[in-house]
Parts: sequence; structure tokens; C-alpha cells
Amino acid sequence: MEEAIHRAGETASQLGHFAAQLGNTHESALQGFQTQLDDVLTLHRNELHRRSETLFDDLNAQIRRSFDEASQEAVNKFDEQVRALAEPHINQTNEAISRMAGGRSLLDASLSLQQERIRNTADEAFAESLARFRENLGGVEQLLHDAAQVVIERNLSELESKAGMCATAQARDLQDRGMV
Repeated sequence: MEEAIHRAGETASQLGHFAAQLGNTHESALQGFQTQLDDVLTLHRNELHRRSETLFDDLNAQIRRSFDEASQEAVNKFDEQVRALAEPHINQTNEAISRMAGGRSLLDASLSLQQERIRNTADEAFAESLARFRENLGGVEQLLHDAAQVVIERNLSELESKAGMCATAQARDLQDRGMV
């Protein structure tokens, strides 16, 4: 019985030793697992960061392309609207100039009135286009404004050129008739 008790004591001692070793092994395994888990998480975090940067760059490029396309489309549409709005006024101005038999002051007054109407119409069309464009993209106000000014100046130059040519033709016609 003493021998069995002695063996049980040794076994209990060995079990205590094994329990301590098992605890150490368990702690080492947990630390190793934690280290591996941290490494895996770091890799995944880095991969997610890289992917998010790539996605951000892709989205930025898509937004820039969309912005460029929308800007160009808005400029083209605005140009068409200005031309569509200006052409009837130009035609009316040319008809009015050809019918006028009066003096230069009536021609100047009519031309000023037409130019103001064209400017107002172009400003209204520009404001409407700009408001719609701001709703869709925002931030392109300066780009559209610059493009609109170029289109307006070109159309006004064409109108002034045509009006000047009509005024010159009118003056020649009046001179030929002996009215001036």
C-alpha cells in the first residue's frame, strides 16, 4: 500500500510537472498563434490598404473621365444652345437691317437691342446649363464659364461682323440711291 502511495505521489508529481510543461506549451502555442495571427492580419491589412488605394485611384480616374466627358458634353451642348438661340436673332437682325431705310442711329439702336437680347438669352441659357451641371458634378463652374465666354465672344464677333457687313451694304445701298 505504501508502495502504491509512493507511486501515486510520484505520478502526481509527474502530473504536476507535465501540467506545468503543458501550461508552458499552451502559452507558447498561444503566443505563436497570436504572432501568426498578427502576421496574417498585417498581411491582410496591407493588402486591403493596397486594394483600397488601387480602388481609390480607379475611382478617381473614372470620376476624372466622367468629369471630362461631362464637361465636354456640357460645353458642346451649351455651344449648340447658344447657336440655336443666337441664329434666329442674327437672322432677324439681318432682315431688319435689309428692310431699314433709315439712318445709322436706327441701325445702331437695333443692333444694340439685338446684342442685348443675345447676351441675355445666352446668359439665361448659360445659367440654366450651369445649374444643371452643378447638380450633377459641381466644381466645374469656372471651366464652363470660360468656355461660355469664348463661345459668346465668338458668336458676338460673328454677329458684329455680320451686322457691320450689313451696315456697310446698307450704307452703299443708300449712297447708290443718293440718300446720303
